[in-house]
Amino acid sequence: MESKHKDPQPWWQTAPGLIKAVAGLLTAVAGLVATLHQFNGTVADARVTPLKKHSAHLVLGDSPGVANSASTQPQAQAQPEQPSETAQPPQAGVTILQSGQTVSFIRPYPLTIKVIKSTLTADPTNPNVLALTLQCTNQGGNAYLLGEGALRILLDGSPLAPVKETNLLLLADSAKQVEVDFELPPTAKKVDLQIKDTTGNPDEIKKIIPLDLTPH
Repeated sequence: MESKHKDPQPWWQTAPGLIKAVAGLLTAVAGLVATLHQFNGTVADARVTPLKKHSAHLVLGDSPGVANSASTQPQAQAQPEQPSETAQPPQAGVTILQSGQTVSFIRPYPLTIKVIKSTLTADPTNPNVLALTLQCTNQGGNAYLLGEGALRILLDGSPLAPVKETNLLLLADSAKQVEVDFELPPTAKKVDLQIKDTTGNPDEIKKIIPLDLTPH
């Protein structure tokens, strides 16, 4: 007579055992996924963190320690420039004076002298300088010499010689310009230019051109 007792089936062949096995497998898989996710996050943070520090280093230009110390220390203010104590010498000033005055000699031949430029340079450290530019025109048939003693400045009636005497030779029917300088005291306001014929004329003809030393 056959026995009715059956051998027990393995657990994976029974429904409760199978369900329990599947649940255990799912739990293991979920735990593994969570572990891998946490591990990947840690690796990503380890990789990203140096990049963030490096980026901050590029922006700030210093390491974090140096940046913090610099932020706590006030920046030095630029000191204003101190004015120079060296006294500047006074500057000379040039004044444009009246020009256009003309005188003419009739004997022994026509000669015209015209003031075409007149300036006064006032220098506090030196005498004033009166600079004249004269246009000399010889309309005669003979040469004319505007030589030493021909030009003088009359200051209160006293003649003043130029810094350098003139020695201008005018040929017949010709014209030339000559520049002549006179040193004057700063108090001079009005003077006269005296032009004398130096060709040996017995009459010693002299011509006067008044000069105003005030600006025009």
